[in-house]
Order: sequence, then C-alpha cells, then structure tokens
Amino acid sequence: STPQNETLKRTLGMREAVTITVGTVVGVGLFTTGAQIVGSMGSAVILATFMAMVISVYPSHLYAEMSAALPFAGGTYKYAQLGLGKAAGMLAGHRIAVAVTSGEALAFSFYFKTLFRAFGVELPISDVLLAAIPIVLFIVTNIHGTEMTGRLQNGFMFFFWGVAIIWALMMIPNIHLPSYMVL
Repeated sequence: STPQNETLKRTLGMREAVTITVGTVVGVGLFTTGAQIVGSMGSAVILATFMAMVISVYPSHLYAEMSAALPFAGGTYKYAQLGLGKAAGMLAGHRIAVAVTSGEALAFSFYFKTLFRAFGVELPISDVLLAAIPIVLFIVTNIHGTEMTGRLQNGFMFFFWGVAIIWALMMIPNIHLPSYMVL
C-alpha cells in the first residue's frame, strides 16, 4: 500500500515525544559524561551545550520532514527500510536499541546507586545487572504497546532530571564566584 492510504493512530502525546527526544539526544551524554566534561571545560560547558542544541536542530528537522512525508510507525527503522532496504532498516532500528538504550540504562544504574549512596546505602548489585532492569522493562512495555512505553520513558526522564535538580541544589553551597571571572 502507498503512504497516502496509511495513517497512524496517535498513542504518544507531546510529553512522550519530548521525553523520548530529550532522552535520546541529550540524556545519555548529559547523564553519563556530564561530571567529567564540566570538570575539564568549566563554565565553557554552557557554550558547548548551546552549540549541541543548535546542531541537533538539523536532524530534528529531518525527522519532522520524513515523518510528514512518510507517516509510518517505526521512525528510523521504517525510513531506512523504505530508502535502503530491510537490512539497513534493521541496522538503523537496532542502533537505537543498542546505543541509546544501553547508555540510558547504564546512566540509570549509576544515578540509582548514587542516590542510595547519598543516604549511606551501598547497593550490592553490579551496574550491568541494575542496568538490565530498565532494558527488560522497556522490552516488556514495548510488547504491550507504545503508549505504556511512552509513560515509562516519562518516568525515567523525570527520574534523571529529578536527580540532576537535587545534585544542582546540593552543589549551590560549593559555588565559589571568583572562579567565574569573565576573561
């Protein structure tokens, strides 16, 4: 059938679209390497973050154009499949599953353990095993439907941003304004 005859059933809302995009584009890098980057770049990290945001506008625009022209469920998988064949579609779809999902899961594991450490509790579980828990949750929810997966993604993003806000608030007493001199 042709793209004109097929329509998508809307199961994800604006909140899910934003949290999935933020989780994919920003989440993994921000929540896994942020402390190391801030430590080496200092306040210049603000400029780097702004540049990354500007750069991400282009691929976001491409996805918007592709989804308008090819209104199929499947995103990257479907676009690659239609343009380059099934093998390319499978590779494109699994790229997200392997790279992004595993990165988000490891970030979750790190921050989950860090949250418990803040209260003096050391969890006796490996990072990999703890990271497998959200991966299994996403697999199970994907089997049951996109709407449930969107809600789970919202929960993970609110967890990550909640931890980031708590961390930022706890760091306020450690700010030394002379370190932020304008050059």
